[in-house]
Amino acid sequence: MNEIFLGRQPILDRQGRIVAFELLFRNGEANRAEVSDDTQASAHVISSAFGTLGMCLTQGSCHYYVNVGRELLLSDAIELLPPEHVTLELLESVRVDGDIVERCRQLNAKGYKLALDDFVYHESYEPLLDLAHVVKVDLTLQGLDQAEELVRSNRSRRPGRGMKFLAEKVERREEFERLRGSGFDLFQGYFFARPHQLSIRRVDPSAVAMLKVLEIVIREGETGAIEEAMKADPMLCYNLLRLANSVAMGGGKTVTSIRQAIVLLGRQQIRRWLQLLIFARRGGGDSGGGALLHLAAARGKLMEILAGNAGEGREMAFTIGILSLVDSLLDLPMEEIVAQVNPGDEIRLALLERKGEFGELLRLCETLESDESSAWAVLPPGLDLSGDAMMKAQIEALAWANSLASAVH
Repeated sequence: MNEIFLGRQPILDRQGRIVAFELLFRNGEANRAEVSDDTQASAHVISSAFGTLGMCLTQGSCHYYVNVGRELLLSDAIELLPPEHVTLELLESVRVDGDIVERCRQLNAKGYKLALDDFVYHESYEPLLDLAHVVKVDLTLQGLDQAEELVRSNRSRRPGRGMKFLAEKVERREEFERLRGSGFDLFQGYFFARPHQLSIRRVDPSAVAMLKVLEIVIREGETGAIEEAMKADPMLCYNLLRLANSVAMGGGKTVTSIRQAIVLLGRQQIRRWLQLLIFARRGGGDSGGGALLHLAAARGKLMEILAGNAGEGREMAFTIGILSLVDSLLDLPMEEIVAQVNPGDEIRLALLERKGEFGELLRLCETLESDESSAWAVLPPGLDLSGDAMMKAQIEALAWANSLASAVH
């Protein structure tokens, strides 16, 4: 178990109003980046912001700038992000060639805005200057005179193009005033605000589980097969539900099961999401929390078995069983977990108060884990269950969890 760190620095317009935020990779509490792999860093930012940190990129008017390197730009995983809420910021390290230009044209056609990061003119950038929406000029790489000339020359050569120029690393008021007067549209730097750091504890989904789900999605396997593969890793289920609910909230819906999430997101979105998670794991490392993950899987399966009735009830029971241990996995209060996942009233009541049909079932499962002799005292009134049936259900759930452990971890 470790922590995710992200920087978030505001971008302001000529009137000093915040119009966007740049999301920045951070690999520690020092609030600075030490990037050795552009793709891994960018994928980390995207998957963390969209998933683990719960930024609802599909809600409201917030806009985000996200750095992308060559590999991620050419991958369709980047299309997980909603084009109306992000600007893709091409890193200065990206070598411009025919593939990059064509990909930028495709992304433009799909509604994505493009920014050129740390821009220093070279003739190879000419095709991108016809496609970019924002050109970022780093004042530590170019002086004020050079920055002003860059704006003048591009505006005269591309009249009516509508391209915006962003001055970054603005550290003094006189720089801001001068650049604002010479045609810059957007501003970023310590004069306005240092990056604000966000963090949260993280447990990464198992790489094997992710690859298994990805394999099923790519070969167009049945929804049931995708669902079963997802259940192999409780954290994968948790992150999928958060992603699905961030999408669903715009329509006033809540997603309460893994199957619902798969259907809502669709296979293409799930494939892109998994690709991003796999990119973000490139640095390696164990997901940790093995005992809790095993317990969560067993509890989810036991809840599913005891729910009895087919269909949505069993799926919701499994979801509640999985989520009931995520607070321990993430070392966060359950109230915060529920707020992030936004799972609907029935699941919220079960997780926070152990009330309702599924809350009573969850309390039974917890009692069976700690003191089996007390289980009859908390047996839900409507559940007709013999001692043999209860033991059989426990054995089946543990066997299922054990089979997952040997295949996944």
